[in-house]
Amino acid sequence: MIDAAPAHLQPVIRFALATGLRKCNILGLRWDQVDLARRQLWVHPDDAKGGRAIGIPLNALAINVLNACRRQHPEAVFTFEGHQYRWIDHRTWLRVCRDAGLSGVRFHDLRHTWASWLAQAGVDPQHLKTLGGWSTLAMVERYSHLNVEYLRAAADCIPATLSLHSEILDFGEGDNRIGRLFF
Repeated sequence: MIDAAPAHLQPVIRFALATGLRKCNILGLRWDQVDLARRQLWVHPDDAKGGRAIGIPLNALAINVLNACRRQHPEAVFTFEGHQYRWIDHRTWLRVCRDAGLSGVRFHDLRHTWASWLAQAGVDPQHLKTLGGWSTLAMVERYSHLNVEYLRAAADCIPATLSLHSEILDFGEGDNRIGRLFF
Protein backbone atom coordinates (compact mmCIF):
# COMPACT_ATOMS: atom_id res chain seq x y z
CA MET A 1 0.00 0.00 0.00
CA ILE A 2 2.78 2.43 0.87
CA ASP A 3 4.53 1.80 -2.45
CA ALA A 4 1.26 2.32 -4.34
CA ALA A 5 0.59 5.67 -2.64
CA PRO A 6 1.69 9.05 -3.99
CA ALA A 7 4.70 10.57 -2.23
CA HIS A 8 2.63 12.98 -0.09
CA LEU A 9 0.44 10.14 1.24
CA GLN A 10 3.23 7.68 2.07
CA PRO A 11 4.36 9.34 5.33
CA VAL A 12 0.74 9.61 6.46
CA ILE A 13 0.20 5.86 5.96
CA ARG A 14 3.50 5.01 7.66
CA PHE A 15 2.64 7.25 10.62
CA ALA A 16 -0.83 5.69 10.93
CA LEU A 17 0.69 2.21 11.06
CA ALA A 18 3.37 3.35 13.53
CA THR A 19 1.05 5.14 15.97
CA GLY A 20 -2.51 3.90 15.49
CA LEU A 21 -3.77 7.46 15.48
CA ARG A 22 -7.04 8.33 13.81
CA LYS A 23 -6.92 10.07 10.43
CA CYS A 24 -8.16 13.39 11.84
CA ASN A 25 -5.43 13.35 14.51
CA ILE A 26 -2.74 12.60 11.96
CA LEU A 27 -3.82 15.15 9.39
CA GLY A 28 -4.37 17.77 12.10
CA LEU A 29 -1.04 17.09 13.82
CA ARG A 30 0.97 20.22 14.57
CA TRP A 31 4.60 20.53 15.55
CA ASP A 32 3.66 22.03 18.93
CA GLN A 33 2.13 18.63 19.80
CA VAL A 34 5.38 16.77 19.06
CA ASP A 35 8.40 16.44 21.34
CA LEU A 36 11.08 14.70 19.28
CA ALA A 37 13.62 14.87 22.11
CA ARG A 38 11.32 12.93 24.44
CA ARG A 39 9.92 10.83 21.57
CA GLN A 40 6.29 11.58 22.32
CA LEU A 41 3.29 13.54 21.11
CA TRP A 42 -0.02 14.64 22.57
CA VAL A 43 -3.50 14.72 21.17
CA HIS A 44 -5.39 17.49 22.95
CA PRO A 45 -8.74 16.66 24.56
CA ASP A 46 -10.72 18.73 22.01
CA ASP A 47 -9.06 16.73 19.21
CA ALA A 48 -9.54 13.31 20.83
CA LYS A 49 -12.63 11.25 20.09
CA GLY A 50 -13.05 10.42 23.78
CA GLY A 51 -12.57 14.02 24.87
CA ARG A 52 -9.47 13.16 26.91
CA ALA A 53 -5.86 14.00 26.14
CA ILE A 54 -3.83 11.14 24.71
CA GLY A 55 -0.07 10.84 25.14
CA ILE A 56 1.62 8.76 22.47
CA PRO A 57 5.18 7.43 22.82
CA LEU A 58 6.86 7.52 19.43
CA ASN A 59 8.62 4.42 18.11
CA ALA A 60 11.51 4.49 15.65
CA LEU A 61 9.23 4.33 12.59
CA ALA A 62 7.19 7.30 13.80
CA ILE A 63 10.35 9.29 14.57
CA ASN A 64 11.72 8.56 11.08
CA VAL A 65 8.49 9.81 9.50
CA LEU A 66 8.52 12.97 11.60
CA ASN A 67 12.17 13.66 10.84
CA ALA A 68 11.42 13.37 7.12
CA CYS A 69 8.60 15.92 7.50
CA ARG A 70 10.61 18.49 9.44
CA ARG A 71 11.01 21.97 8.04
CA GLN A 72 8.31 21.48 5.40
CA HIS A 73 5.80 23.69 7.23
CA PRO A 74 6.13 25.88 10.35
CA GLU A 75 3.00 24.46 12.04
CA ALA A 76 1.62 21.41 10.23
CA VAL A 77 3.44 18.10 10.33
CA PHE A 78 1.88 16.58 7.21
CA THR A 79 1.71 18.75 4.12
CA PHE A 80 0.71 18.63 0.49
CA GLU A 81 2.01 21.22 -1.95
CA GLY A 82 3.26 23.40 0.91
CA HIS A 83 -0.02 23.44 2.84
CA GLN A 84 -1.38 21.42 5.71
CA TYR A 85 -2.70 18.10 4.41
CA ARG A 86 -6.33 18.41 5.55
CA TRP A 87 -8.09 15.53 3.81
CA ILE A 88 -7.35 12.49 1.70
CA ASP A 89 -9.05 12.51 -1.67
CA HIS A 90 -11.38 9.53 -1.86
CA ARG A 91 -10.46 8.75 -5.47
CA THR A 92 -6.76 8.80 -4.58
CA TRP A 93 -7.38 6.41 -1.68
CA LEU A 94 -9.38 4.04 -3.88
CA ARG A 95 -6.64 4.08 -6.52
CA VAL A 96 -3.95 3.35 -3.92
CA CYS A 97 -5.96 0.42 -2.57
CA ARG A 98 -6.68 -0.90 -6.05
CA ASP A 99 -3.03 -0.63 -7.09
CA ALA A 100 -2.00 -2.39 -3.89
CA GLY A 101 -4.45 -5.22 -4.58
CA LEU A 102 -6.63 -4.32 -1.60
CA SER A 103 -10.35 -3.86 -1.84
CA GLY A 104 -12.68 -2.37 0.73
CA VAL A 105 -9.85 -0.95 2.85
CA ARG A 106 -10.64 2.25 4.72
CA PHE A 107 -8.04 4.55 6.24
CA HIS A 108 -9.35 3.56 9.68
CA ASP A 109 -8.30 -0.02 8.90
CA LEU A 110 -4.70 1.15 9.38
CA ARG A 111 -5.60 1.77 13.03
CA HIS A 112 -7.05 -1.74 13.25
CA THR A 113 -3.87 -3.13 11.67
CA TRP A 114 -1.74 -1.28 14.25
CA ALA A 115 -3.85 -2.65 17.12
CA SER A 116 -3.76 -6.17 15.66
CA TRP A 117 0.03 -6.06 15.35
CA LEU A 118 0.37 -4.98 18.98
CA ALA A 119 -2.06 -7.65 20.17
CA GLN A 120 -0.17 -10.30 18.18
CA ALA A 121 3.08 -9.08 19.73
CA GLY A 122 1.63 -9.74 23.19
CA VAL A 123 1.08 -6.15 24.33
CA ASP A 124 -0.96 -6.06 27.52
CA PRO A 125 -4.61 -5.17 26.73
CA GLN A 126 -4.57 -2.36 29.30
CA HIS A 127 -1.54 -0.82 27.58
CA LEU A 128 -3.19 -1.22 24.17
CA LYS A 129 -6.30 0.49 25.54
CA THR A 130 -4.26 3.45 26.74
CA LEU A 131 -2.16 3.67 23.56
CA GLY A 132 -5.28 3.57 21.39
CA GLY A 133 -7.12 6.14 23.48
CA TRP A 134 -10.06 3.81 24.10
CA SER A 135 -12.13 4.40 27.23
CA THR A 136 -12.95 0.73 27.84
CA LEU A 137 -11.35 -2.64 27.28
CA ALA A 138 -14.32 -3.65 25.11
CA MET A 139 -12.68 -2.09 22.04
CA VAL A 140 -9.41 -3.85 22.78
CA GLU A 141 -11.20 -7.20 22.94
CA ARG A 142 -11.63 -6.97 19.17
CA TYR A 143 -7.88 -7.61 18.91
CA SER A 144 -7.07 -9.68 21.99
CA HIS A 145 -8.20 -12.93 20.33
CA LEU A 146 -5.28 -12.55 17.91
CA ASN A 147 -2.78 -13.53 20.58
CA VAL A 148 -3.42 -16.34 23.00
CA GLU A 149 0.23 -16.58 24.05
CA TYR A 150 -0.64 -15.13 27.46
CA LEU A 151 -2.73 -18.29 28.04
CA ARG A 152 0.17 -20.64 27.30
CA ALA A 153 1.28 -20.94 30.94
CA ALA A 154 -2.23 -21.99 31.94
CA ALA A 155 -2.50 -24.51 29.08
CA ASP A 156 0.94 -25.92 29.90
CA CYS A 157 -0.30 -26.90 33.37
CA ILE A 158 -2.10 -29.92 31.89
CA PRO A 159 0.95 -31.83 30.53
CA ALA A 160 2.81 -31.03 33.73
CA THR A 161 -0.08 -32.35 35.84
CA LEU A 162 -0.53 -35.47 33.73
CA SER A 163 3.13 -36.35 33.87
CA LEU A 164 2.88 -36.48 37.66
CA HIS A 165 0.29 -39.24 37.46
CA SER A 166 0.65 -42.59 35.74
CA GLU A 167 -2.55 -44.49 36.52
CA ILE A 168 -5.25 -44.62 33.81
CA LEU A 169 -8.90 -45.33 34.57
CA ASP A 170 -11.45 -46.22 31.88
CA PHE A 171 -14.98 -44.83 32.04
CA GLY A 172 -17.62 -47.38 31.03
CA GLU A 173 -17.28 -50.94 29.87
CA GLY A 174 -16.87 -52.56 26.47
CA ASP A 175 -18.53 -50.60 23.65
CA ASN A 176 -20.00 -48.17 26.19
CA ARG A 177 -16.57 -46.84 27.12
CA ILE A 178 -16.71 -43.01 26.96
CA GLY A 179 -13.14 -42.17 27.71
CA ARG A 180 -10.16 -42.48 29.97
CA LEU A 181 -9.17 -40.42 32.92
CA PHE A 182 -5.57 -40.08 34.00
CA PHE A 183 -4.77 -40.02 37.73
